[in-house]
Amino acid sequence: MRTPFALIAPLTALLFLTGCGGGGGGSGPNPPGPVTTDIPLDVTLSGFVSSAQNAAPGVPPQVGDLADNSEVRGFFTFPIGSIPATATLQTAVLRVFQTSTVGTPYVDFTALSVDSLVLGGTLDAADFAAAPLSTAGPASPFDATLAVKTRSVLTQVAADRMAGRVVSSFRVNFQGAPGADLSGDRATFGVSSPGTESVLRVTYQP
Repeated sequence: MRTPFALIAPLTALLFLTGCGGGGGGSGPNPPGPVTTDIPLDVTLSGFVSSAQNAAPGVPPQVGDLADNSEVRGFFTFPIGSIPATATLQTAVLRVFQTSTVGTPYVDFTALSVDSLVLGGTLDAADFAAAPLSTAGPASPFDATLAVKTRSVLTQVAADRMAGRVVSSFRVNFQGAPGADLSGDRATFGVSSPGTESVLRVTYQP
């Protein structure tokens, strides 16, 4: 017996919908990819402090020693509140741009060390020798080239976020005792001028 033509079209449509799952299901939209951003310095909490108990916030950080052989250490602070609270941090790199060199700090000293620490509301003399939260290790390259020096600080920034801190602060200093030559040997780092700025570069998954 032949199937009436009037029944064929509805049956075909039903089979098509069944095979397609009725238009439901599917994998949905792809999740967003990772985001990379450069966080600029909080200039008011950056600068340098000397072993002679002189603090200089709001100026380009300097690292090394002065003509009186007092040591200077540089401070770099970055606001991290722009990183979403639910984001998964993948990388965090301190990128400090060396803009000038006086004397021979890369001959007189042995390494450029990066510490993580908590500053108070201001950069002051006590921060010179304040106990660090942790030491990230040396920045590289260790030479007088006027260029970017980098250090991974992923562990330190993750710890700051876990503790609810809204900034990440780093102290940069040369390892080794200042020389006795009564001449300044130091490196100066950029703040916010385009091309020579110091930044915290983070990559996170939203």
